[in-house]
Amino acid sequence: MKKLTILKILFIFFILIFAIYLSFSKRYDTKGYVEKAFPNLLIDIEKITKISIKDINNEIFINKENNKWVLKNYKEYPADIKKVNNFFINLSNGTFIDKKIFTNQSLKKLGLDNSFNNQFDSRRIRLYAENNILYDFIIGKKSNDNASVNINYFRSLDANLIWLFKNNLDLPDEELFWINSKIFNISRGRVQQVKVIDEIKKDSFTIYRSNYSDSNYKFLNLPEGYDLKNSLTQNALAASFENIQITNIFPIDIDADYQTIKDIQLTTFDGLVINYKIIKIDEKLHVRMFFSSDSSVRKEITDDKKIVGIPSMKSFDDVKKEAEFLDFTKTWVYTFDEKTMSEFNKKRRDLLKKK
Repeated sequence: MKKLTILKILFIFFILIFAIYLSFSKRYDTKGYVEKAFPNLLIDIEKITKISIKDINNEIFINKENNKWVLKNYKEYPADIKKVNNFFINLSNGTFIDKKIFTNQSLKKLGLDNSFNNQFDSRRIRLYAENNILYDFIIGKKSNDNASVNINYFRSLDANLIWLFKNNLDLPDEELFWINSKIFNISRGRVQQVKVIDEIKKDSFTIYRSNYSDSNYKFLNLPEGYDLKNSLTQNALAASFENIQITNIFPIDIDADYQTIKDIQLTTFDGLVINYKIIKIDEKLHVRMFFSSDSSVRKEITDDKKIVGIPSMKSFDDVKKEAEFLDFTKTWVYTFDEKTMSEFNKKRRDLLKKK
C-alpha cells in the first residue's frame, strides 16, 4: 500500500475519532468541566444545622440537634448519619459543566422557577447555619438519560445563571429514606429461637435451631399426630426479621388506649433478645420493640467448631452495645411492610399438618 494512501486512511480515522469525541462532549458526559459546584461546602459543614429539601408534595427538614441529625417532621426521629454524610459528599463532588443566561420562560421550561410540577421533579434545597441560609438552589429537569450519572439544570437563587449540574445525588420522595431502616434487621443466621404468643387466643408456638450450623428450624414440642407442613414456612418466619421495611413511625403515647395482639420473642445465638409487641391502635396494627442482651442464652462457638462459610459470631460486648444503641426504639411505634406483618401473623395451623 502506498504511503499516501496510508496517510489518507489515518487522516480519515482521526477525523472520525474527533467527531465521536465532539458528539460525546455535547452530551455533557465526562468532558466540558467548568468548575466545582460547591467548593467550600466541606469547610462549611460544621456550621450547617438544618437541611431543607422541598418538592411539589412537601418539605423535608433534617435538623442537627446535640450533634445528631433528626427528622423534624417525624418528631426528631434519628436520621441515618451515613446518608446525611453521603448527601454532603455527593453535593460537594458535583460539578458545573455548562452555563447559560436565563429568561423567565426558560426557568419554567427547565423546572427552575420554584413553582414545582410533576413533570420535572424539581427540588429546592436550602442549607442553614442556625437561622441564616448558607446555600439556596433549585435542582430542576434532567438533561440526560444516563443512569450512571445525573445531569440536571441548576439555578442558585442568588445568581442570574442556569448551570448544567453533574452529580450523584440520591433524593427519593419518601422522607423515611433518611432513617437507617436496616438497624434492626437481624440476619437469619443469628436467629436461634422465635416464640410467637397470641394474646387474644392465648395460644403460642416456638421455632428454633439447636446449632449455629443448622439449616432448618424445628417446631418446639411438636404435638402428637402432627408434622411440619414443610421446611419453608418456619424458615420464612425466621428470615422475615432480616428484611423489615419501615413504612411509618410515631412516638408512643403512654396514655394511648391500645391492645396487644401478639408478643414475639426473638433470641439470637450471640445473646441479643428482642421483644416485638404487635399492638392495635384505631384498628391498625403497629409494632413496638424492646432490645436487650442476655449472656445466659448465648451459645458460644469454640474454635474447633467453626464452620467454613458461616459468619463468625459477634462478641458479647458488641451485642451489649447493639442492644444499648437500639434502646431508643422503645419510645417509638413502627408500622412495617405487609410482607413482614404477614409473617408475624403466622399461626400454629400455618406451620403444622396432621400425619
